[in-house]
Amino acid sequence: YASRHTDSLSTDCYQPYTRESKGTSIGIQVYVSGTVFEQRFLEWRQMLSNNPALLAQYNELKRHFHGKSMAKYREAKSSFILKHHPAAA
Repeated sequence: YASRHTDSLSTDCYQPYTRESKGTSIGIQVYVSGTVFEQRFLEWRQMLSNNPALLAQYNELKRHFHGKSMAKYREAKSSFILKHHPAAA
C-alpha cells in the first residue's frame, strides 16, 4: 500500500503518496478532477508532449538524480517545472 507523503503539499483537493516497490520509490499524486491541480498537471503534460527538447531536458534531470538524494531530486524537479511552467506555482 502507498503511504501519504508527509513532506509535500496536502489539501482537500490534492494528496501525494509514495510506495516502495522492488527497491524503487514510486510517487502517486491524487487530485480532485476540475481543480487547479488537475489543470496544472494537464498543462505540464501537454507542454512536455509538444516540446521534445523540454522533455529531453526533464528526462536528463531525472537521470542525473538517479540513485541520489530524493529530497534534492524533488527540489531540482520543482525548480525545473516552475522555470518552464510558472503557472504551476
